[in-house]
Amino acid sequence: MKSFKAWVPVSLFVLCVAPLANAGSLIQSRFSYLTNTPEIHYQVTTNSKSIVSATLLVVDVGDVAPAGFEVASAELISQSNRASTFTFSKPDNGWPIGEYKIVVKDDGRVIDSVVFNVIPASDAVTEMGDADSGNQPAYPSGTTNYSAGQQGMSGGVIAQGTGGQLTSDAANAYVDALIFVHAQMGQPRNFSAAERQTIVSNLANSYASLPFDTQTDLSQARQILNEYQSSWNYIGLQEQKDFAYSVLSIAYGERAAAQALGMNSGGGSSSGGGGSSYYSDGASYVSDGNCAIFSSEYGSVSSCD
Repeated sequence: MKSFKAWVPVSLFVLCVAPLANAGSLIQSRFSYLTNTPEIHYQVTTNSKSIVSATLLVVDVGDVAPAGFEVASAELISQSNRASTFTFSKPDNGWPIGEYKIVVKDDGRVIDSVVFNVIPASDAVTEMGDADSGNQPAYPSGTTNYSAGQQGMSGGVIAQGTGGQLTSDAANAYVDALIFVHAQMGQPRNFSAAERQTIVSNLANSYASLPFDTQTDLSQARQILNEYQSSWNYIGLQEQKDFAYSVLSIAYGERAAAQALGMNSGGGSSSGGGGSSYYSDGASYVSDGNCAIFSSEYGSVSSCD
């Protein structure tokens, strides 16, 4: 099965600005931004000419991406006692709510790390932007499992394709299948009501463009999931992998699904190909050559032990 692309990339710009008074200083030690903040800035000054890099990493954004996921990074050759500013621009759909950190290195050595929160714009009580907010308000968290007939969701048709019709119940059955597969892999994932609805909406919007067989499988997702759940302990390992692959490939892309299930042994890292991600329009993952972590708006899947 082929996957679809739902989001656009987050871009990163590197700027040089006027020198700061203290070498190695940061704009702030801790701060918050809103989900609609256009740009997030990081500034540092080094004592001598060197290669300086800044990497934006996920600390905790729920099931949007795993902890340690690299959103973006860049490096430049800094000048002695001259400030370097790294500017991260928001994805088109806004910053996912949660906690992030920016890690800065000087010639490969970590010289500082800044942690910040992204909070809902509706929760703002003061201007956030680049200003230090002091104590940050908590952001919504928690998980809600869907069951057939849950209030606010119906089993009506939400998309039509050549391979069948996608109902709300079938789309939610796919989310249940994704949770089920993650659990069988020992990588449990849960989704909040809002996250579940986002996945359902993405499936509805992309259903008509999916391959015929994928449309057919999704239209029968509830029946297929029930059959696999009831027979899981009695079917062979290869059949289990085939089912897991068909579920994961929709969320993360074929390459990510295959590697996570041990269907290939390719190492390295990449940010292209199939799949979808909140931060990139390709399958995004990080790897040390031995294992890889893939991420999309559906959560994350890992080939690591």
